[in-house]
Amino acid sequence: MYFYIIDNFIKEKRYARIYHRMSMQLNDLGIFDDKIQVTKVRPIEDIVRDVLSNRNIEQIVAVGNDSTASKVINAICKHPNQENTPAFGIIPFETSDIADCLGFPTNIEDACSMISRRKIDKIDIGKANKDYFLTSLSIQQSTLKNKGTFDKIKNIFIKGGEIQLAEIQLVLQNFKLTSTAEKIDIINIYNDYWKKQLNNQGINLKKISPYDGLANLLISNNLQKETDSFSDISFFTTKNITINTKDKIFAHLDNIVKVKTPIEVTIKMKYFKALLGKNRHF
Repeated sequence: MYFYIIDNFIKEKRYARIYHRMSMQLNDLGIFDDKIQVTKVRPIEDIVRDVLSNRNIEQIVAVGNDSTASKVINAICKHPNQENTPAFGIIPFETSDIADCLGFPTNIEDACSMISRRKIDKIDIGKANKDYFLTSLSIQQSTLKNKGTFDKIKNIFIKGGEIQLAEIQLVLQNFKLTSTAEKIDIINIYNDYWKKQLNNQGINLKKISPYDGLANLLISNNLQKETDSFSDISFFTTKNITINTKDKIFAHLDNIVKVKTPIEVTIKMKYFKALLGKNRHF
């Protein structure tokens, strides 16, 4: 049985035709079993908790965007009983890294068809302190030791009009390192941005797999603004990573959830059950 969690922004008039097309396609495929609309008094976390108490539901589908998906993923992963959780799927109504990484297109009819294939597998998922991420944890350029104006949105200090890069301490399994890199990412599944970056560096994309229980740490320096690419990328794989900073800064999970340092990052191997599309990034 399929259950669809429909984000509240989809009730906006501009999505009416797309929603109608989705409903028609799911009905034609015979998989539009049950659904619920998210509201302010009925948030995603409450809905997922109730859904997980129903053992007849085998697939839970987030209908919305990356924010919708991230909330559903976290609600599933934080549930105390992981033995019989349903498989997660997504029908994106906006551009979505999570949908793209799992192989679900933005074309509504095609996304519905991918859902109906019932291609299900258990894959790795990242955990940063108490929150989970499917694609990546990302830290943009930031600074710690220089006093000045602090932009919490961009994680940067500005002193005298000059951006000061953060000093970030990373503890891997076997060694420690300190970096002032412009970008630090821990990747579970690479997106299109990192596919381009890694191809430019000649790094084999097959090294990044959500089946091996490993975190993929990418430390990137020397951003070339003309091409939006880095000229220097260091690549590490490890089972766990600790991120420390002198002053607290934010990392972003799946470009949505903000987590403050210090951060303990682990990869939970084959922990998350997901519906997979044929154009997935692994």
